[in-house]
Amino acid sequence: MKSWKKQLKDEFDAAVPALKDEVRNAPIVTAREDAADFRNGSVLVKRKIGIWTSCGVVAIIVVVIAFLGIFGVFTAKPVFNRYVFSLEINPAVSFVTDIDGNVKSVRALNEDADVILCDENTLSKLINAPLSEAVVVYTDCAARLGYLDLTLTQNAVRLSSSSDTDKNLLSATSDSLQSYFKRNGIYAVVIEDAVSLRELSGRIGISGAGTLSELTDKVESLSVRYGERNIGSSDEDQLKNLYETYVVGTQLFDLVQDELLDNVNDIMRNAKMLSQMGICSYNIMMHKDNPFNPFPFDYWTIKKYPNAQYGAEFAALMNEMEDLLSEYESAFGVSIESLTDLTSAADAYSPVSGIDFKDLFQTLTASDFLASAENYVGMLKNIGSDVATLEALLNAPETSEEYAEQLKTALGTMFDYRSERYFDIYETQREQITQTDYDNFINKIVEDYGSLENFWNKI
Repeated sequence: MKSWKKQLKDEFDAAVPALKDEVRNAPIVTAREDAADFRNGSVLVKRKIGIWTSCGVVAIIVVVIAFLGIFGVFTAKPVFNRYVFSLEINPAVSFVTDIDGNVKSVRALNEDADVILCDENTLSKLINAPLSEAVVVYTDCAARLGYLDLTLTQNAVRLSSSSDTDKNLLSATSDSLQSYFKRNGIYAVVIEDAVSLRELSGRIGISGAGTLSELTDKVESLSVRYGERNIGSSDEDQLKNLYETYVVGTQLFDLVQDELLDNVNDIMRNAKMLSQMGICSYNIMMHKDNPFNPFPFDYWTIKKYPNAQYGAEFAALMNEMEDLLSEYESAFGVSIESLTDLTSAADAYSPVSGIDFKDLFQTLTASDFLASAENYVGMLKNIGSDVATLEALLNAPETSEEYAEQLKTALGTMFDYRSERYFDIYETQREQITQTDYDNFINKIVEDYGSLENFWNKI
């Protein structure tokens, strides 16, 4: 019996046709240059693929790869897991979000933003919220506190991000703000701005960030509130200067100036009455019929002696003083119980004697206020305002812990004050704005100013 191998070979040979002699007798190729021989008609032609041809192909490949590298084909694209946004109304703030647009941190970029972010309820609504919701919460709080003037017919906010940011996220956030404005009848345009990393860094107030990741790290390293930065590394003198500049010269100044202007007529009346009482008190003390003459006893001391004897002229002075004190208490709810009280109240006006109060308050600067803060607070105290918190805040802290606590008090006071001050304006019912009217509003701004950016730069 044939072996299975031999049988298989026989069957294979029977199935395959026999080779021609010229094929069977062809030489075996042993060199590379023989590998490309072929027959052209009756002539055997030899084609060589030489080393130069091979090198040429390699060179072309190298050039192509180089160009692809130049155009970034092989450059790893940056992977972002966080974005940075700034929202400017006047209170400017920065949001850091994750890749999906959820707010992970928020940082104040100026003093006014601190007033908004001092409210824990508002702050809690911002963290972990979608950016499109967070910007509405923040903007609504700014409107409630009067930072966004709802009485104007043209307003603007600017929403910025880097050019690397997801454009859909920026656009959706802008749309959300526009919807808020239209829904609440507020004619405000949203300046949607995707800018270079350098420009965004400038708007946030940070330098030295070479990448979006570095900028994000720098933003998140900041304290939530603008006024708390650098206090940890300040000595007592530096802390005092920082406190006077930021807390007293900014937050308290804004509050006290508003109060002075709101109550200028009462302050003028108060100053006039104190002047009248001061003159009357002097006449009593120096009058020849003063029962304690030659000692210049004052009105309140004399009243302690009901049996003291004096003439009609002196009695008239005493009655005049009594009437002035009664009128003063009725007008301002403040009782003056001694010569010390009278002197202290009158001293509030000593640096501004003879000056028009309205003009003084309108032109008051932070440096002017710092020089006489106690006097201006004293004017408010004279007319019956509760200034206990303001008086306490005039005392500079000695430690960073005291600074942070007093800053918190100052911001909370400002928040409550502005909430009350602008309550009626904020609560006013406004008709919703249709999309057509809103588009016309934007087109009118572009027509008047040339662009939305020009409008922003001029407001």
